[in-house]
Amino acid sequence: MKISLISLFPDIHCFGIRTLSACLKQEGHDVDLFFLLKQYWEKYDKRTLDELAKLTEKSDLIGISLMTNFFGNAIQVTRRLRENSNAHILWGGIHPTVRPKECLDYADMVAIGESEQALVEVTRKIQSKQYYYDTKGMWFRNKEKIIKNANQPLPGSPSSMYKHLDQIPFQDYDYDTHFLLTRDGIQKIDIKLMKRLLDVYLTIPTRGCPFGCTFCVNNYFLKMHPHQKPIRKRSVDHIIKEIVDAKTRFPSIEIIRFEDDAFFLMSKEEMKDFSIQYKKKVKLPLVILGATPSTLTKEKFSLMVDAAYGKLGWAYRAQAQIQKEYLNVHTLIKKFSMQQT
Repeated sequence: MKISLISLFPDIHCFGIRTLSACLKQEGHDVDLFFLLKQYWEKYDKRTLDELAKLTEKSDLIGISLMTNFFGNAIQVTRRLRENSNAHILWGGIHPTVRPKECLDYADMVAIGESEQALVEVTRKIQSKQYYYDTKGMWFRNKEKIIKNANQPLPGSPSSMYKHLDQIPFQDYDYDTHFLLTRDGIQKIDIKLMKRLLDVYLTIPTRGCPFGCTFCVNNYFLKMHPHQKPIRKRSVDHIIKEIVDAKTRFPSIEIIRFEDDAFFLMSKEEMKDFSIQYKKKVKLPLVILGATPSTLTKEKFSLMVDAAYGKLGWAYRAQAQIQKEYLNVHTLIKKFSMQQT
């Protein structure tokens, strides 16, 4: 199948569609990625929409990833694509997961939650001309009827197609199938452009969050999968291999960024292993999100500082100073958490 996946976000990281693209390519599909870099309050001009329609006109499936603030942009893009293509239009991401019925006013199908298995299954069925409206993890509009299906098991759980997160391929960074919106229009990405864009490499070592904070979408996700463990982790070897591969391929990378929701739920033993391997094989500054008062300990913090020691310029700080940094971070996180409750 010819598949086009579109990101509306103002950066090229897009862990979600890059991972989905890798899964679809593993299935043998021809996948293009489009990074239409815009802020959510900015509309696309006619030239951009016409170029996108031309580049995707032969696609069998077009997927759009969005959050709520990009809802209007997704509508604008979808309406133009429908004028030029008979492709199935799929929406996925946070907003379609939370409000699927609303999104089916515009899209033909909606992917719910973590969608690796759902997309693999639905594309297999479409390609072999099977009935696909029963695909779990997806909702569909068939004429005037909305078809609601049960959720897929979480990737990394025993009943999933991907029983361990290590089975999911690394993100798709095959830039020769990627397109970028620039001042000169939508252009194919080459190595020169890729190196200029990619100074930070973003990845996600763990998935899920055990905390049901009312201000966070994880509250909703926990209710979607009440009988499954929300936390799933990749192995340390798998995480390090991805980073080393990316660093080798793109020497422009200067910073590694983890965007987990609860990274510090990794065990002390796992963090020790990670720290040793990262310091030896990566040696780059490390930015880690996913810190909470109940998971960030002094020892874990020290291990992560040690992992990125030299490049962060902390090599000559005494242990007392490291403890001070930990206490400052821990106090700020706890203060923020209390304000949100």
